[in-house]
Amino acid sequence: MKDGWTVPIQNTPFTDAATCDYVLTATEGKKIKLVFTEFKVGEQSSDCPNDYVQVGNSAEFTKDNYKKCGQSVSEQPPVSKSNKLYVKLVAGKTNAANIRFVASVTEVSTETIRNPGCGDSQLEVSSLKDGWTVPIQNTPFTDAATCDYVLTATEGKKIKLVFTEFKVGEQSSDCPNDYVQVGNSAEFTKDNYKKCGQSVSEQPPVSESNKLYVKLVAVKANAANIKFVATVSEGESDSPSVRFCIISFRWNIW
Repeated sequence: MKDGWTVPIQNTPFTDAATCDYVLTATEGKKIKLVFTEFKVGEQSSDCPNDYVQVGNSAEFTKDNYKKCGQSVSEQPPVSKSNKLYVKLVAGKTNAANIRFVASVTEVSTETIRNPGCGDSQLEVSSLKDGWTVPIQNTPFTDAATCDYVLTATEGKKIKLVFTEFKVGEQSSDCPNDYVQVGNSAEFTKDNYKKCGQSVSEQPPVSESNKLYVKLVAVKANAANIKFVATVSEGESDSPSVRFCIISFRWNIW
């Protein structure tokens, strides 16, 4: 696809309703960046019920919210999370003859796609004694950005993160565009701390181990205004021996 990708293919316009499913594959270890240079997919709508394009990291698009329609796109799809990117085009019969998109497709390395405003991805808690600010000083986001972090404390300690300033997009119950996630794994599968807006109503739970995972997603429209400041500290894990002493002491009183 070095010369670009056009759908429908040349001289073969859609003449009826069509559903096209694609799997784009890059070199192992690379990721895929897709940029629409021409986009004419039905009428503009918030839910795109008839004609639309979906782009995501699985064929089911279960964790992806990039679904677009209309005569242009306000934002480009996120870079893939692996060396595969899934694309789906649905064209209803009414507009089929006018449906078309053109895109550039390139493969990039993880280092290439990390926004400089993110700073380092691996952070020792001991290095954050003076606080933690994202984006880093004098490097505001100027484009969409995804920043993934792993905070590490001393072995046997736990991590407490407290936001002292939080300006991450608009307040929403599901935070579809700009958000911060905090949890105990990079996949956030068992964590439900996902926040957006101009403040947080509650702080993240203390980590379950000496590692804490943080993810910031900023879309292009709001990127320049995205910022958070936090204090990060490490504390003692619960000690079974301490709990045992307390229980024994109370038993002796009785």
